[in-house]
Amino acid sequence: MKESSISDWNTIWKKQQKSWLFVTIGRRFYNFFFLSLLRRYLIPDTYFIELGCGTGSLGFLLAPELGKYVGIDNSQVAIEQAQKRLQESKNGNVMFICSDLLVLNTLERFDVVWSQGLLEHFEDEKPVLIAHLSLLRTGGVALMSVPMKYSIFYWWYIISRGGVLWPWGEQKFYFRSDLDRLIRSVGKICKWEIESNWLLGLHIIKISLPLCSD
Repeated sequence: MKESSISDWNTIWKKQQKSWLFVTIGRRFYNFFFLSLLRRYLIPDTYFIELGCGTGSLGFLLAPELGKYVGIDNSQVAIEQAQKRLQESKNGNVMFICSDLLVLNTLERFDVVWSQGLLEHFEDEKPVLIAHLSLLRTGGVALMSVPMKYSIFYWWYIISRGGVLWPWGEQKFYFRSDLDRLIRSVGKICKWEIESNWLLGLHIIKISLPLCSD
């Protein structure tokens, strides 16, 4: 699999504007499900960070229910779009940062660390998983949505990638066993859950702190 560079992602976000109707419909559909999922873990003062936030469409929906929302993405194009929307909104608890999540420089820790459409774009997912956990407060939860192997989503990717109906880069798809092996490879994670939704073609990984002791 060819891992997309920052330049690739800037190009991808520019290209999405050409297929914006399709992208918007798909994003709204999945955001409805993600909102329902994430609200299980939210209280009014929750500190929430989204890795690979894109233009922040989910963040703007969640912000009124949070203490703080931080969106991280390595695409300057995506973050500029998010910042423009932020200037037009009244969300004083929202912040966007353009950064590679693997070199993110912050001492802040969060109650919820969330990503979707992220893990599958990395050749080596282990550092990405560790980055999620490093941002958690004690008692916090990391949640990751990843695509399911041989789902409808998978076949759509096979048929349409490289065209207008697939404006994103190359990616992986997972069996539950793949995710179990990845989580075990990190170590110190003594308990995790994987919730699978065949209708949406997604696995949801849930990992809570504290981690295991040696």
